[in-house]
Order: sequence, then structure tokens, then C-alpha cells
Amino acid sequence: MTPDRWGDIDRIFKEVCDLDPAARVARLSELCGEDRELRLLVERFLEDDKDDFLEQPVQFASPTPLRIDPTGVVDLPPHFAGFQVQEVIGRGGQGTVYLAEEESLARSVALKVLPIDVVVSGAAERFQKEARAVAQLAHEHIVRIHAYGEDQGYCYCVMEHVSGGSVWDRIVVGQLASPETVPEIARTAQAIARALSYAHGRGIVHRDIKPSNILFDAEGAPKLVDFGLAKILQQQSLSRSGDLVGTPNYIPPEVIAGAPATDAQYVAGDVYSFGATFYHWLMGRPPFDGDMLHETLRRVGSAERARLDTRFPRDLRVIIDKCLEKRPSDRYEDAAALAADLGRFLAGDPIAAAPLGVWQRATRSVARRPFR
Repeated sequence: MTPDRWGDIDRIFKEVCDLDPAARVARLSELCGEDRELRLLVERFLEDDKDDFLEQPVQFASPTPLRIDPTGVVDLPPHFAGFQVQEVIGRGGQGTVYLAEEESLARSVALKVLPIDVVVSGAAERFQKEARAVAQLAHEHIVRIHAYGEDQGYCYCVMEHVSGGSVWDRIVVGQLASPETVPEIARTAQAIARALSYAHGRGIVHRDIKPSNILFDAEGAPKLVDFGLAKILQQQSLSRSGDLVGTPNYIPPEVIAGAPATDAQYVAGDVYSFGATFYHWLMGRPPFDGDMLHETLRRVGSAERARLDTRFPRDLRVIIDKCLEKRPSDRYEDAAALAADLGRFLAGDPIAAAPLGVWQRATRSVARRPFR
């Protein structure tokens, strides 16, 4: 995302955020003109800031007009593409998720309908190419993708149904860290780090790790879901130039400054988002937050640091701190090294990562804020 693009988004956001919904829609049309991508980005930020933005159904051009209810949920018909659609079980920036029964196999699945802008931007082909690669992942801690396609104007994917809730659900009900739960949280973190290492080794990064994307099955085993924003390593990026990829509270600082340039930086971005996710679970709040979305992004991209407090074991604090380093090169070199350190912590062995000394902290502080 270029500075000029951020400037356009911020300027328009500030101009329309306090308008009533009808006036906002009209003003957005004036300010964005034919730049549909700009409008979609501003709308995403507005929806994050105010839940009541979509007051009326929205119609977009597609082979069959999408049915969008007033809350923004894609309204599927009861029978769709060989599935009996039952109920909405999730909704987020990457789409609406239904519990459905696959009629040919009589099995329950999670049926995700991708968001409006996938159709609007013509991005369906990009997502299908990425999904074909992600569907090859077979790991006990990664939710499987069974199928992916387009039908009646809807882009969708069919996933394994995982019924035990998410890390986000546990945060919401207050199942946060205590001396008794720290080992469980660390074991969950190690399992997800191993899943990431497996995916990275096959050329896939996640790019949207967050509490709602870590699910639990009926036995309590964690599973990473939603590689919908994944980039295939060592291939030309399938994401449009200028896309904001990720979720603001967990997005790595380098994405705000500009898209990562190397495979190692993409991997480092997943490590950062991993650290932000488990920081949130432990502390009950994300490492960086703001009253408005653009304030959150400013804080993530600044020199401000977030650290676990001293009620947590020292080695666990060091592990999470290393994940949250502002510079990609200062984080774990890969998810395998992260998983190994979590294993050492759980076993009571010395971890490989070391806390920064006074001199290291001082030199990094100067590097972030040079003398003028």
C-alpha cells in the first residue's frame, strides 16, 4: 500500500465516517468515482469502525445478483451447488460461513461464500488458483479444503467442519491465561506453529493468522483455518497491487509500510501475526489497538512495542516478544524454530531465544528513531 493510497483512504474515511448511511453512500460515490478498489477499502474500514454501515441490501453485477441481507451476510438459497444450506456459523472479512450438508456424501461441512469484493474485483480466478494449492495441505492441525468453485454468481469453498469453537470464542468468554491454562495455551501455540511450518515448507503462507482463525475440534485439538489470503511462495503474487492483506490488530508492520518483497519476509509476517494472536489470548487484548482502524494501523507501524507482563513465565515472554519484533529479521527465522522453542518451554528446557540486553535495546531504539 503506497503512502499516497493510504492518504486517499484516510482523507475519504475522515470525510464520510460521521455521515448518516444514506449520505455516506452518496458521498463515497462522489469521492471514489470509478475507483472501485478504493471504495471497497474505505468501506472495509468503515465497517470495522461502525457495524451499521450496510443499512440496505447492496447489488453488484454478477452472473446471478448476490443477495445480501442488511447485516452484510450473503443470503444463500436452501439448496446450493449440491449442498443443503442450514445456518450461518461465521462471518468475517473473508466471507460468510454456513453449516451445510453435502448431499452426495451425507456429511456436514463448512460452506464459505467469499466476500462481495471477490466478485466485484474479478478476483475469483486468483482465489481459485490459490485454493487449489492450499487444498493439497494435509496436516492434523490445518482445516482441510474439500472443494472450491463458483456457482450461480457465488464464489465458495467447502471445508472440513470443526465444531469446538475458536480461540476468539475463548477470549470472549474470559478463558484467558492463568497458571493452570498457560501450558494449554503454549501447547496450542506449538501445534499451530508446527502447522505453519508444514505449510511454509510447501510454499504456502497464511497472511491472516488471528484468534478467529484458530479452531478446536470436538476433542479440543487446534486447527488453523482460512488460508484464503495465502500467497504461493516463489510465484508471482496473485494479490492485486495495493491490497491490504490481513487483519489490522494482527497485521505485521512491514505490510503497512509496503508489501513484503521476499519469501522470508512473508514467513516472518506469519510469525508476527502468530505472536499477536497469542499475545491477545494471554493478555485479553491485542498488542495494538485504537478507537478507529486507522489509529490501530498507525500504532502497529510505529516504534511502539507490546510486551507480555511479568506475571507470565520469563521464557514464554521472550518467545512472544521475539515474534512481535518490528523488524522481520529480528523474529524467529521460521515457524519450525518457533515451534522448537515452544517445545523447550513446555519441557522445562532452556529456550534458544534470548532476551535483548540493554545495549541491544538501545541500538534498536536509535535505529528506529535516528538523530536529526
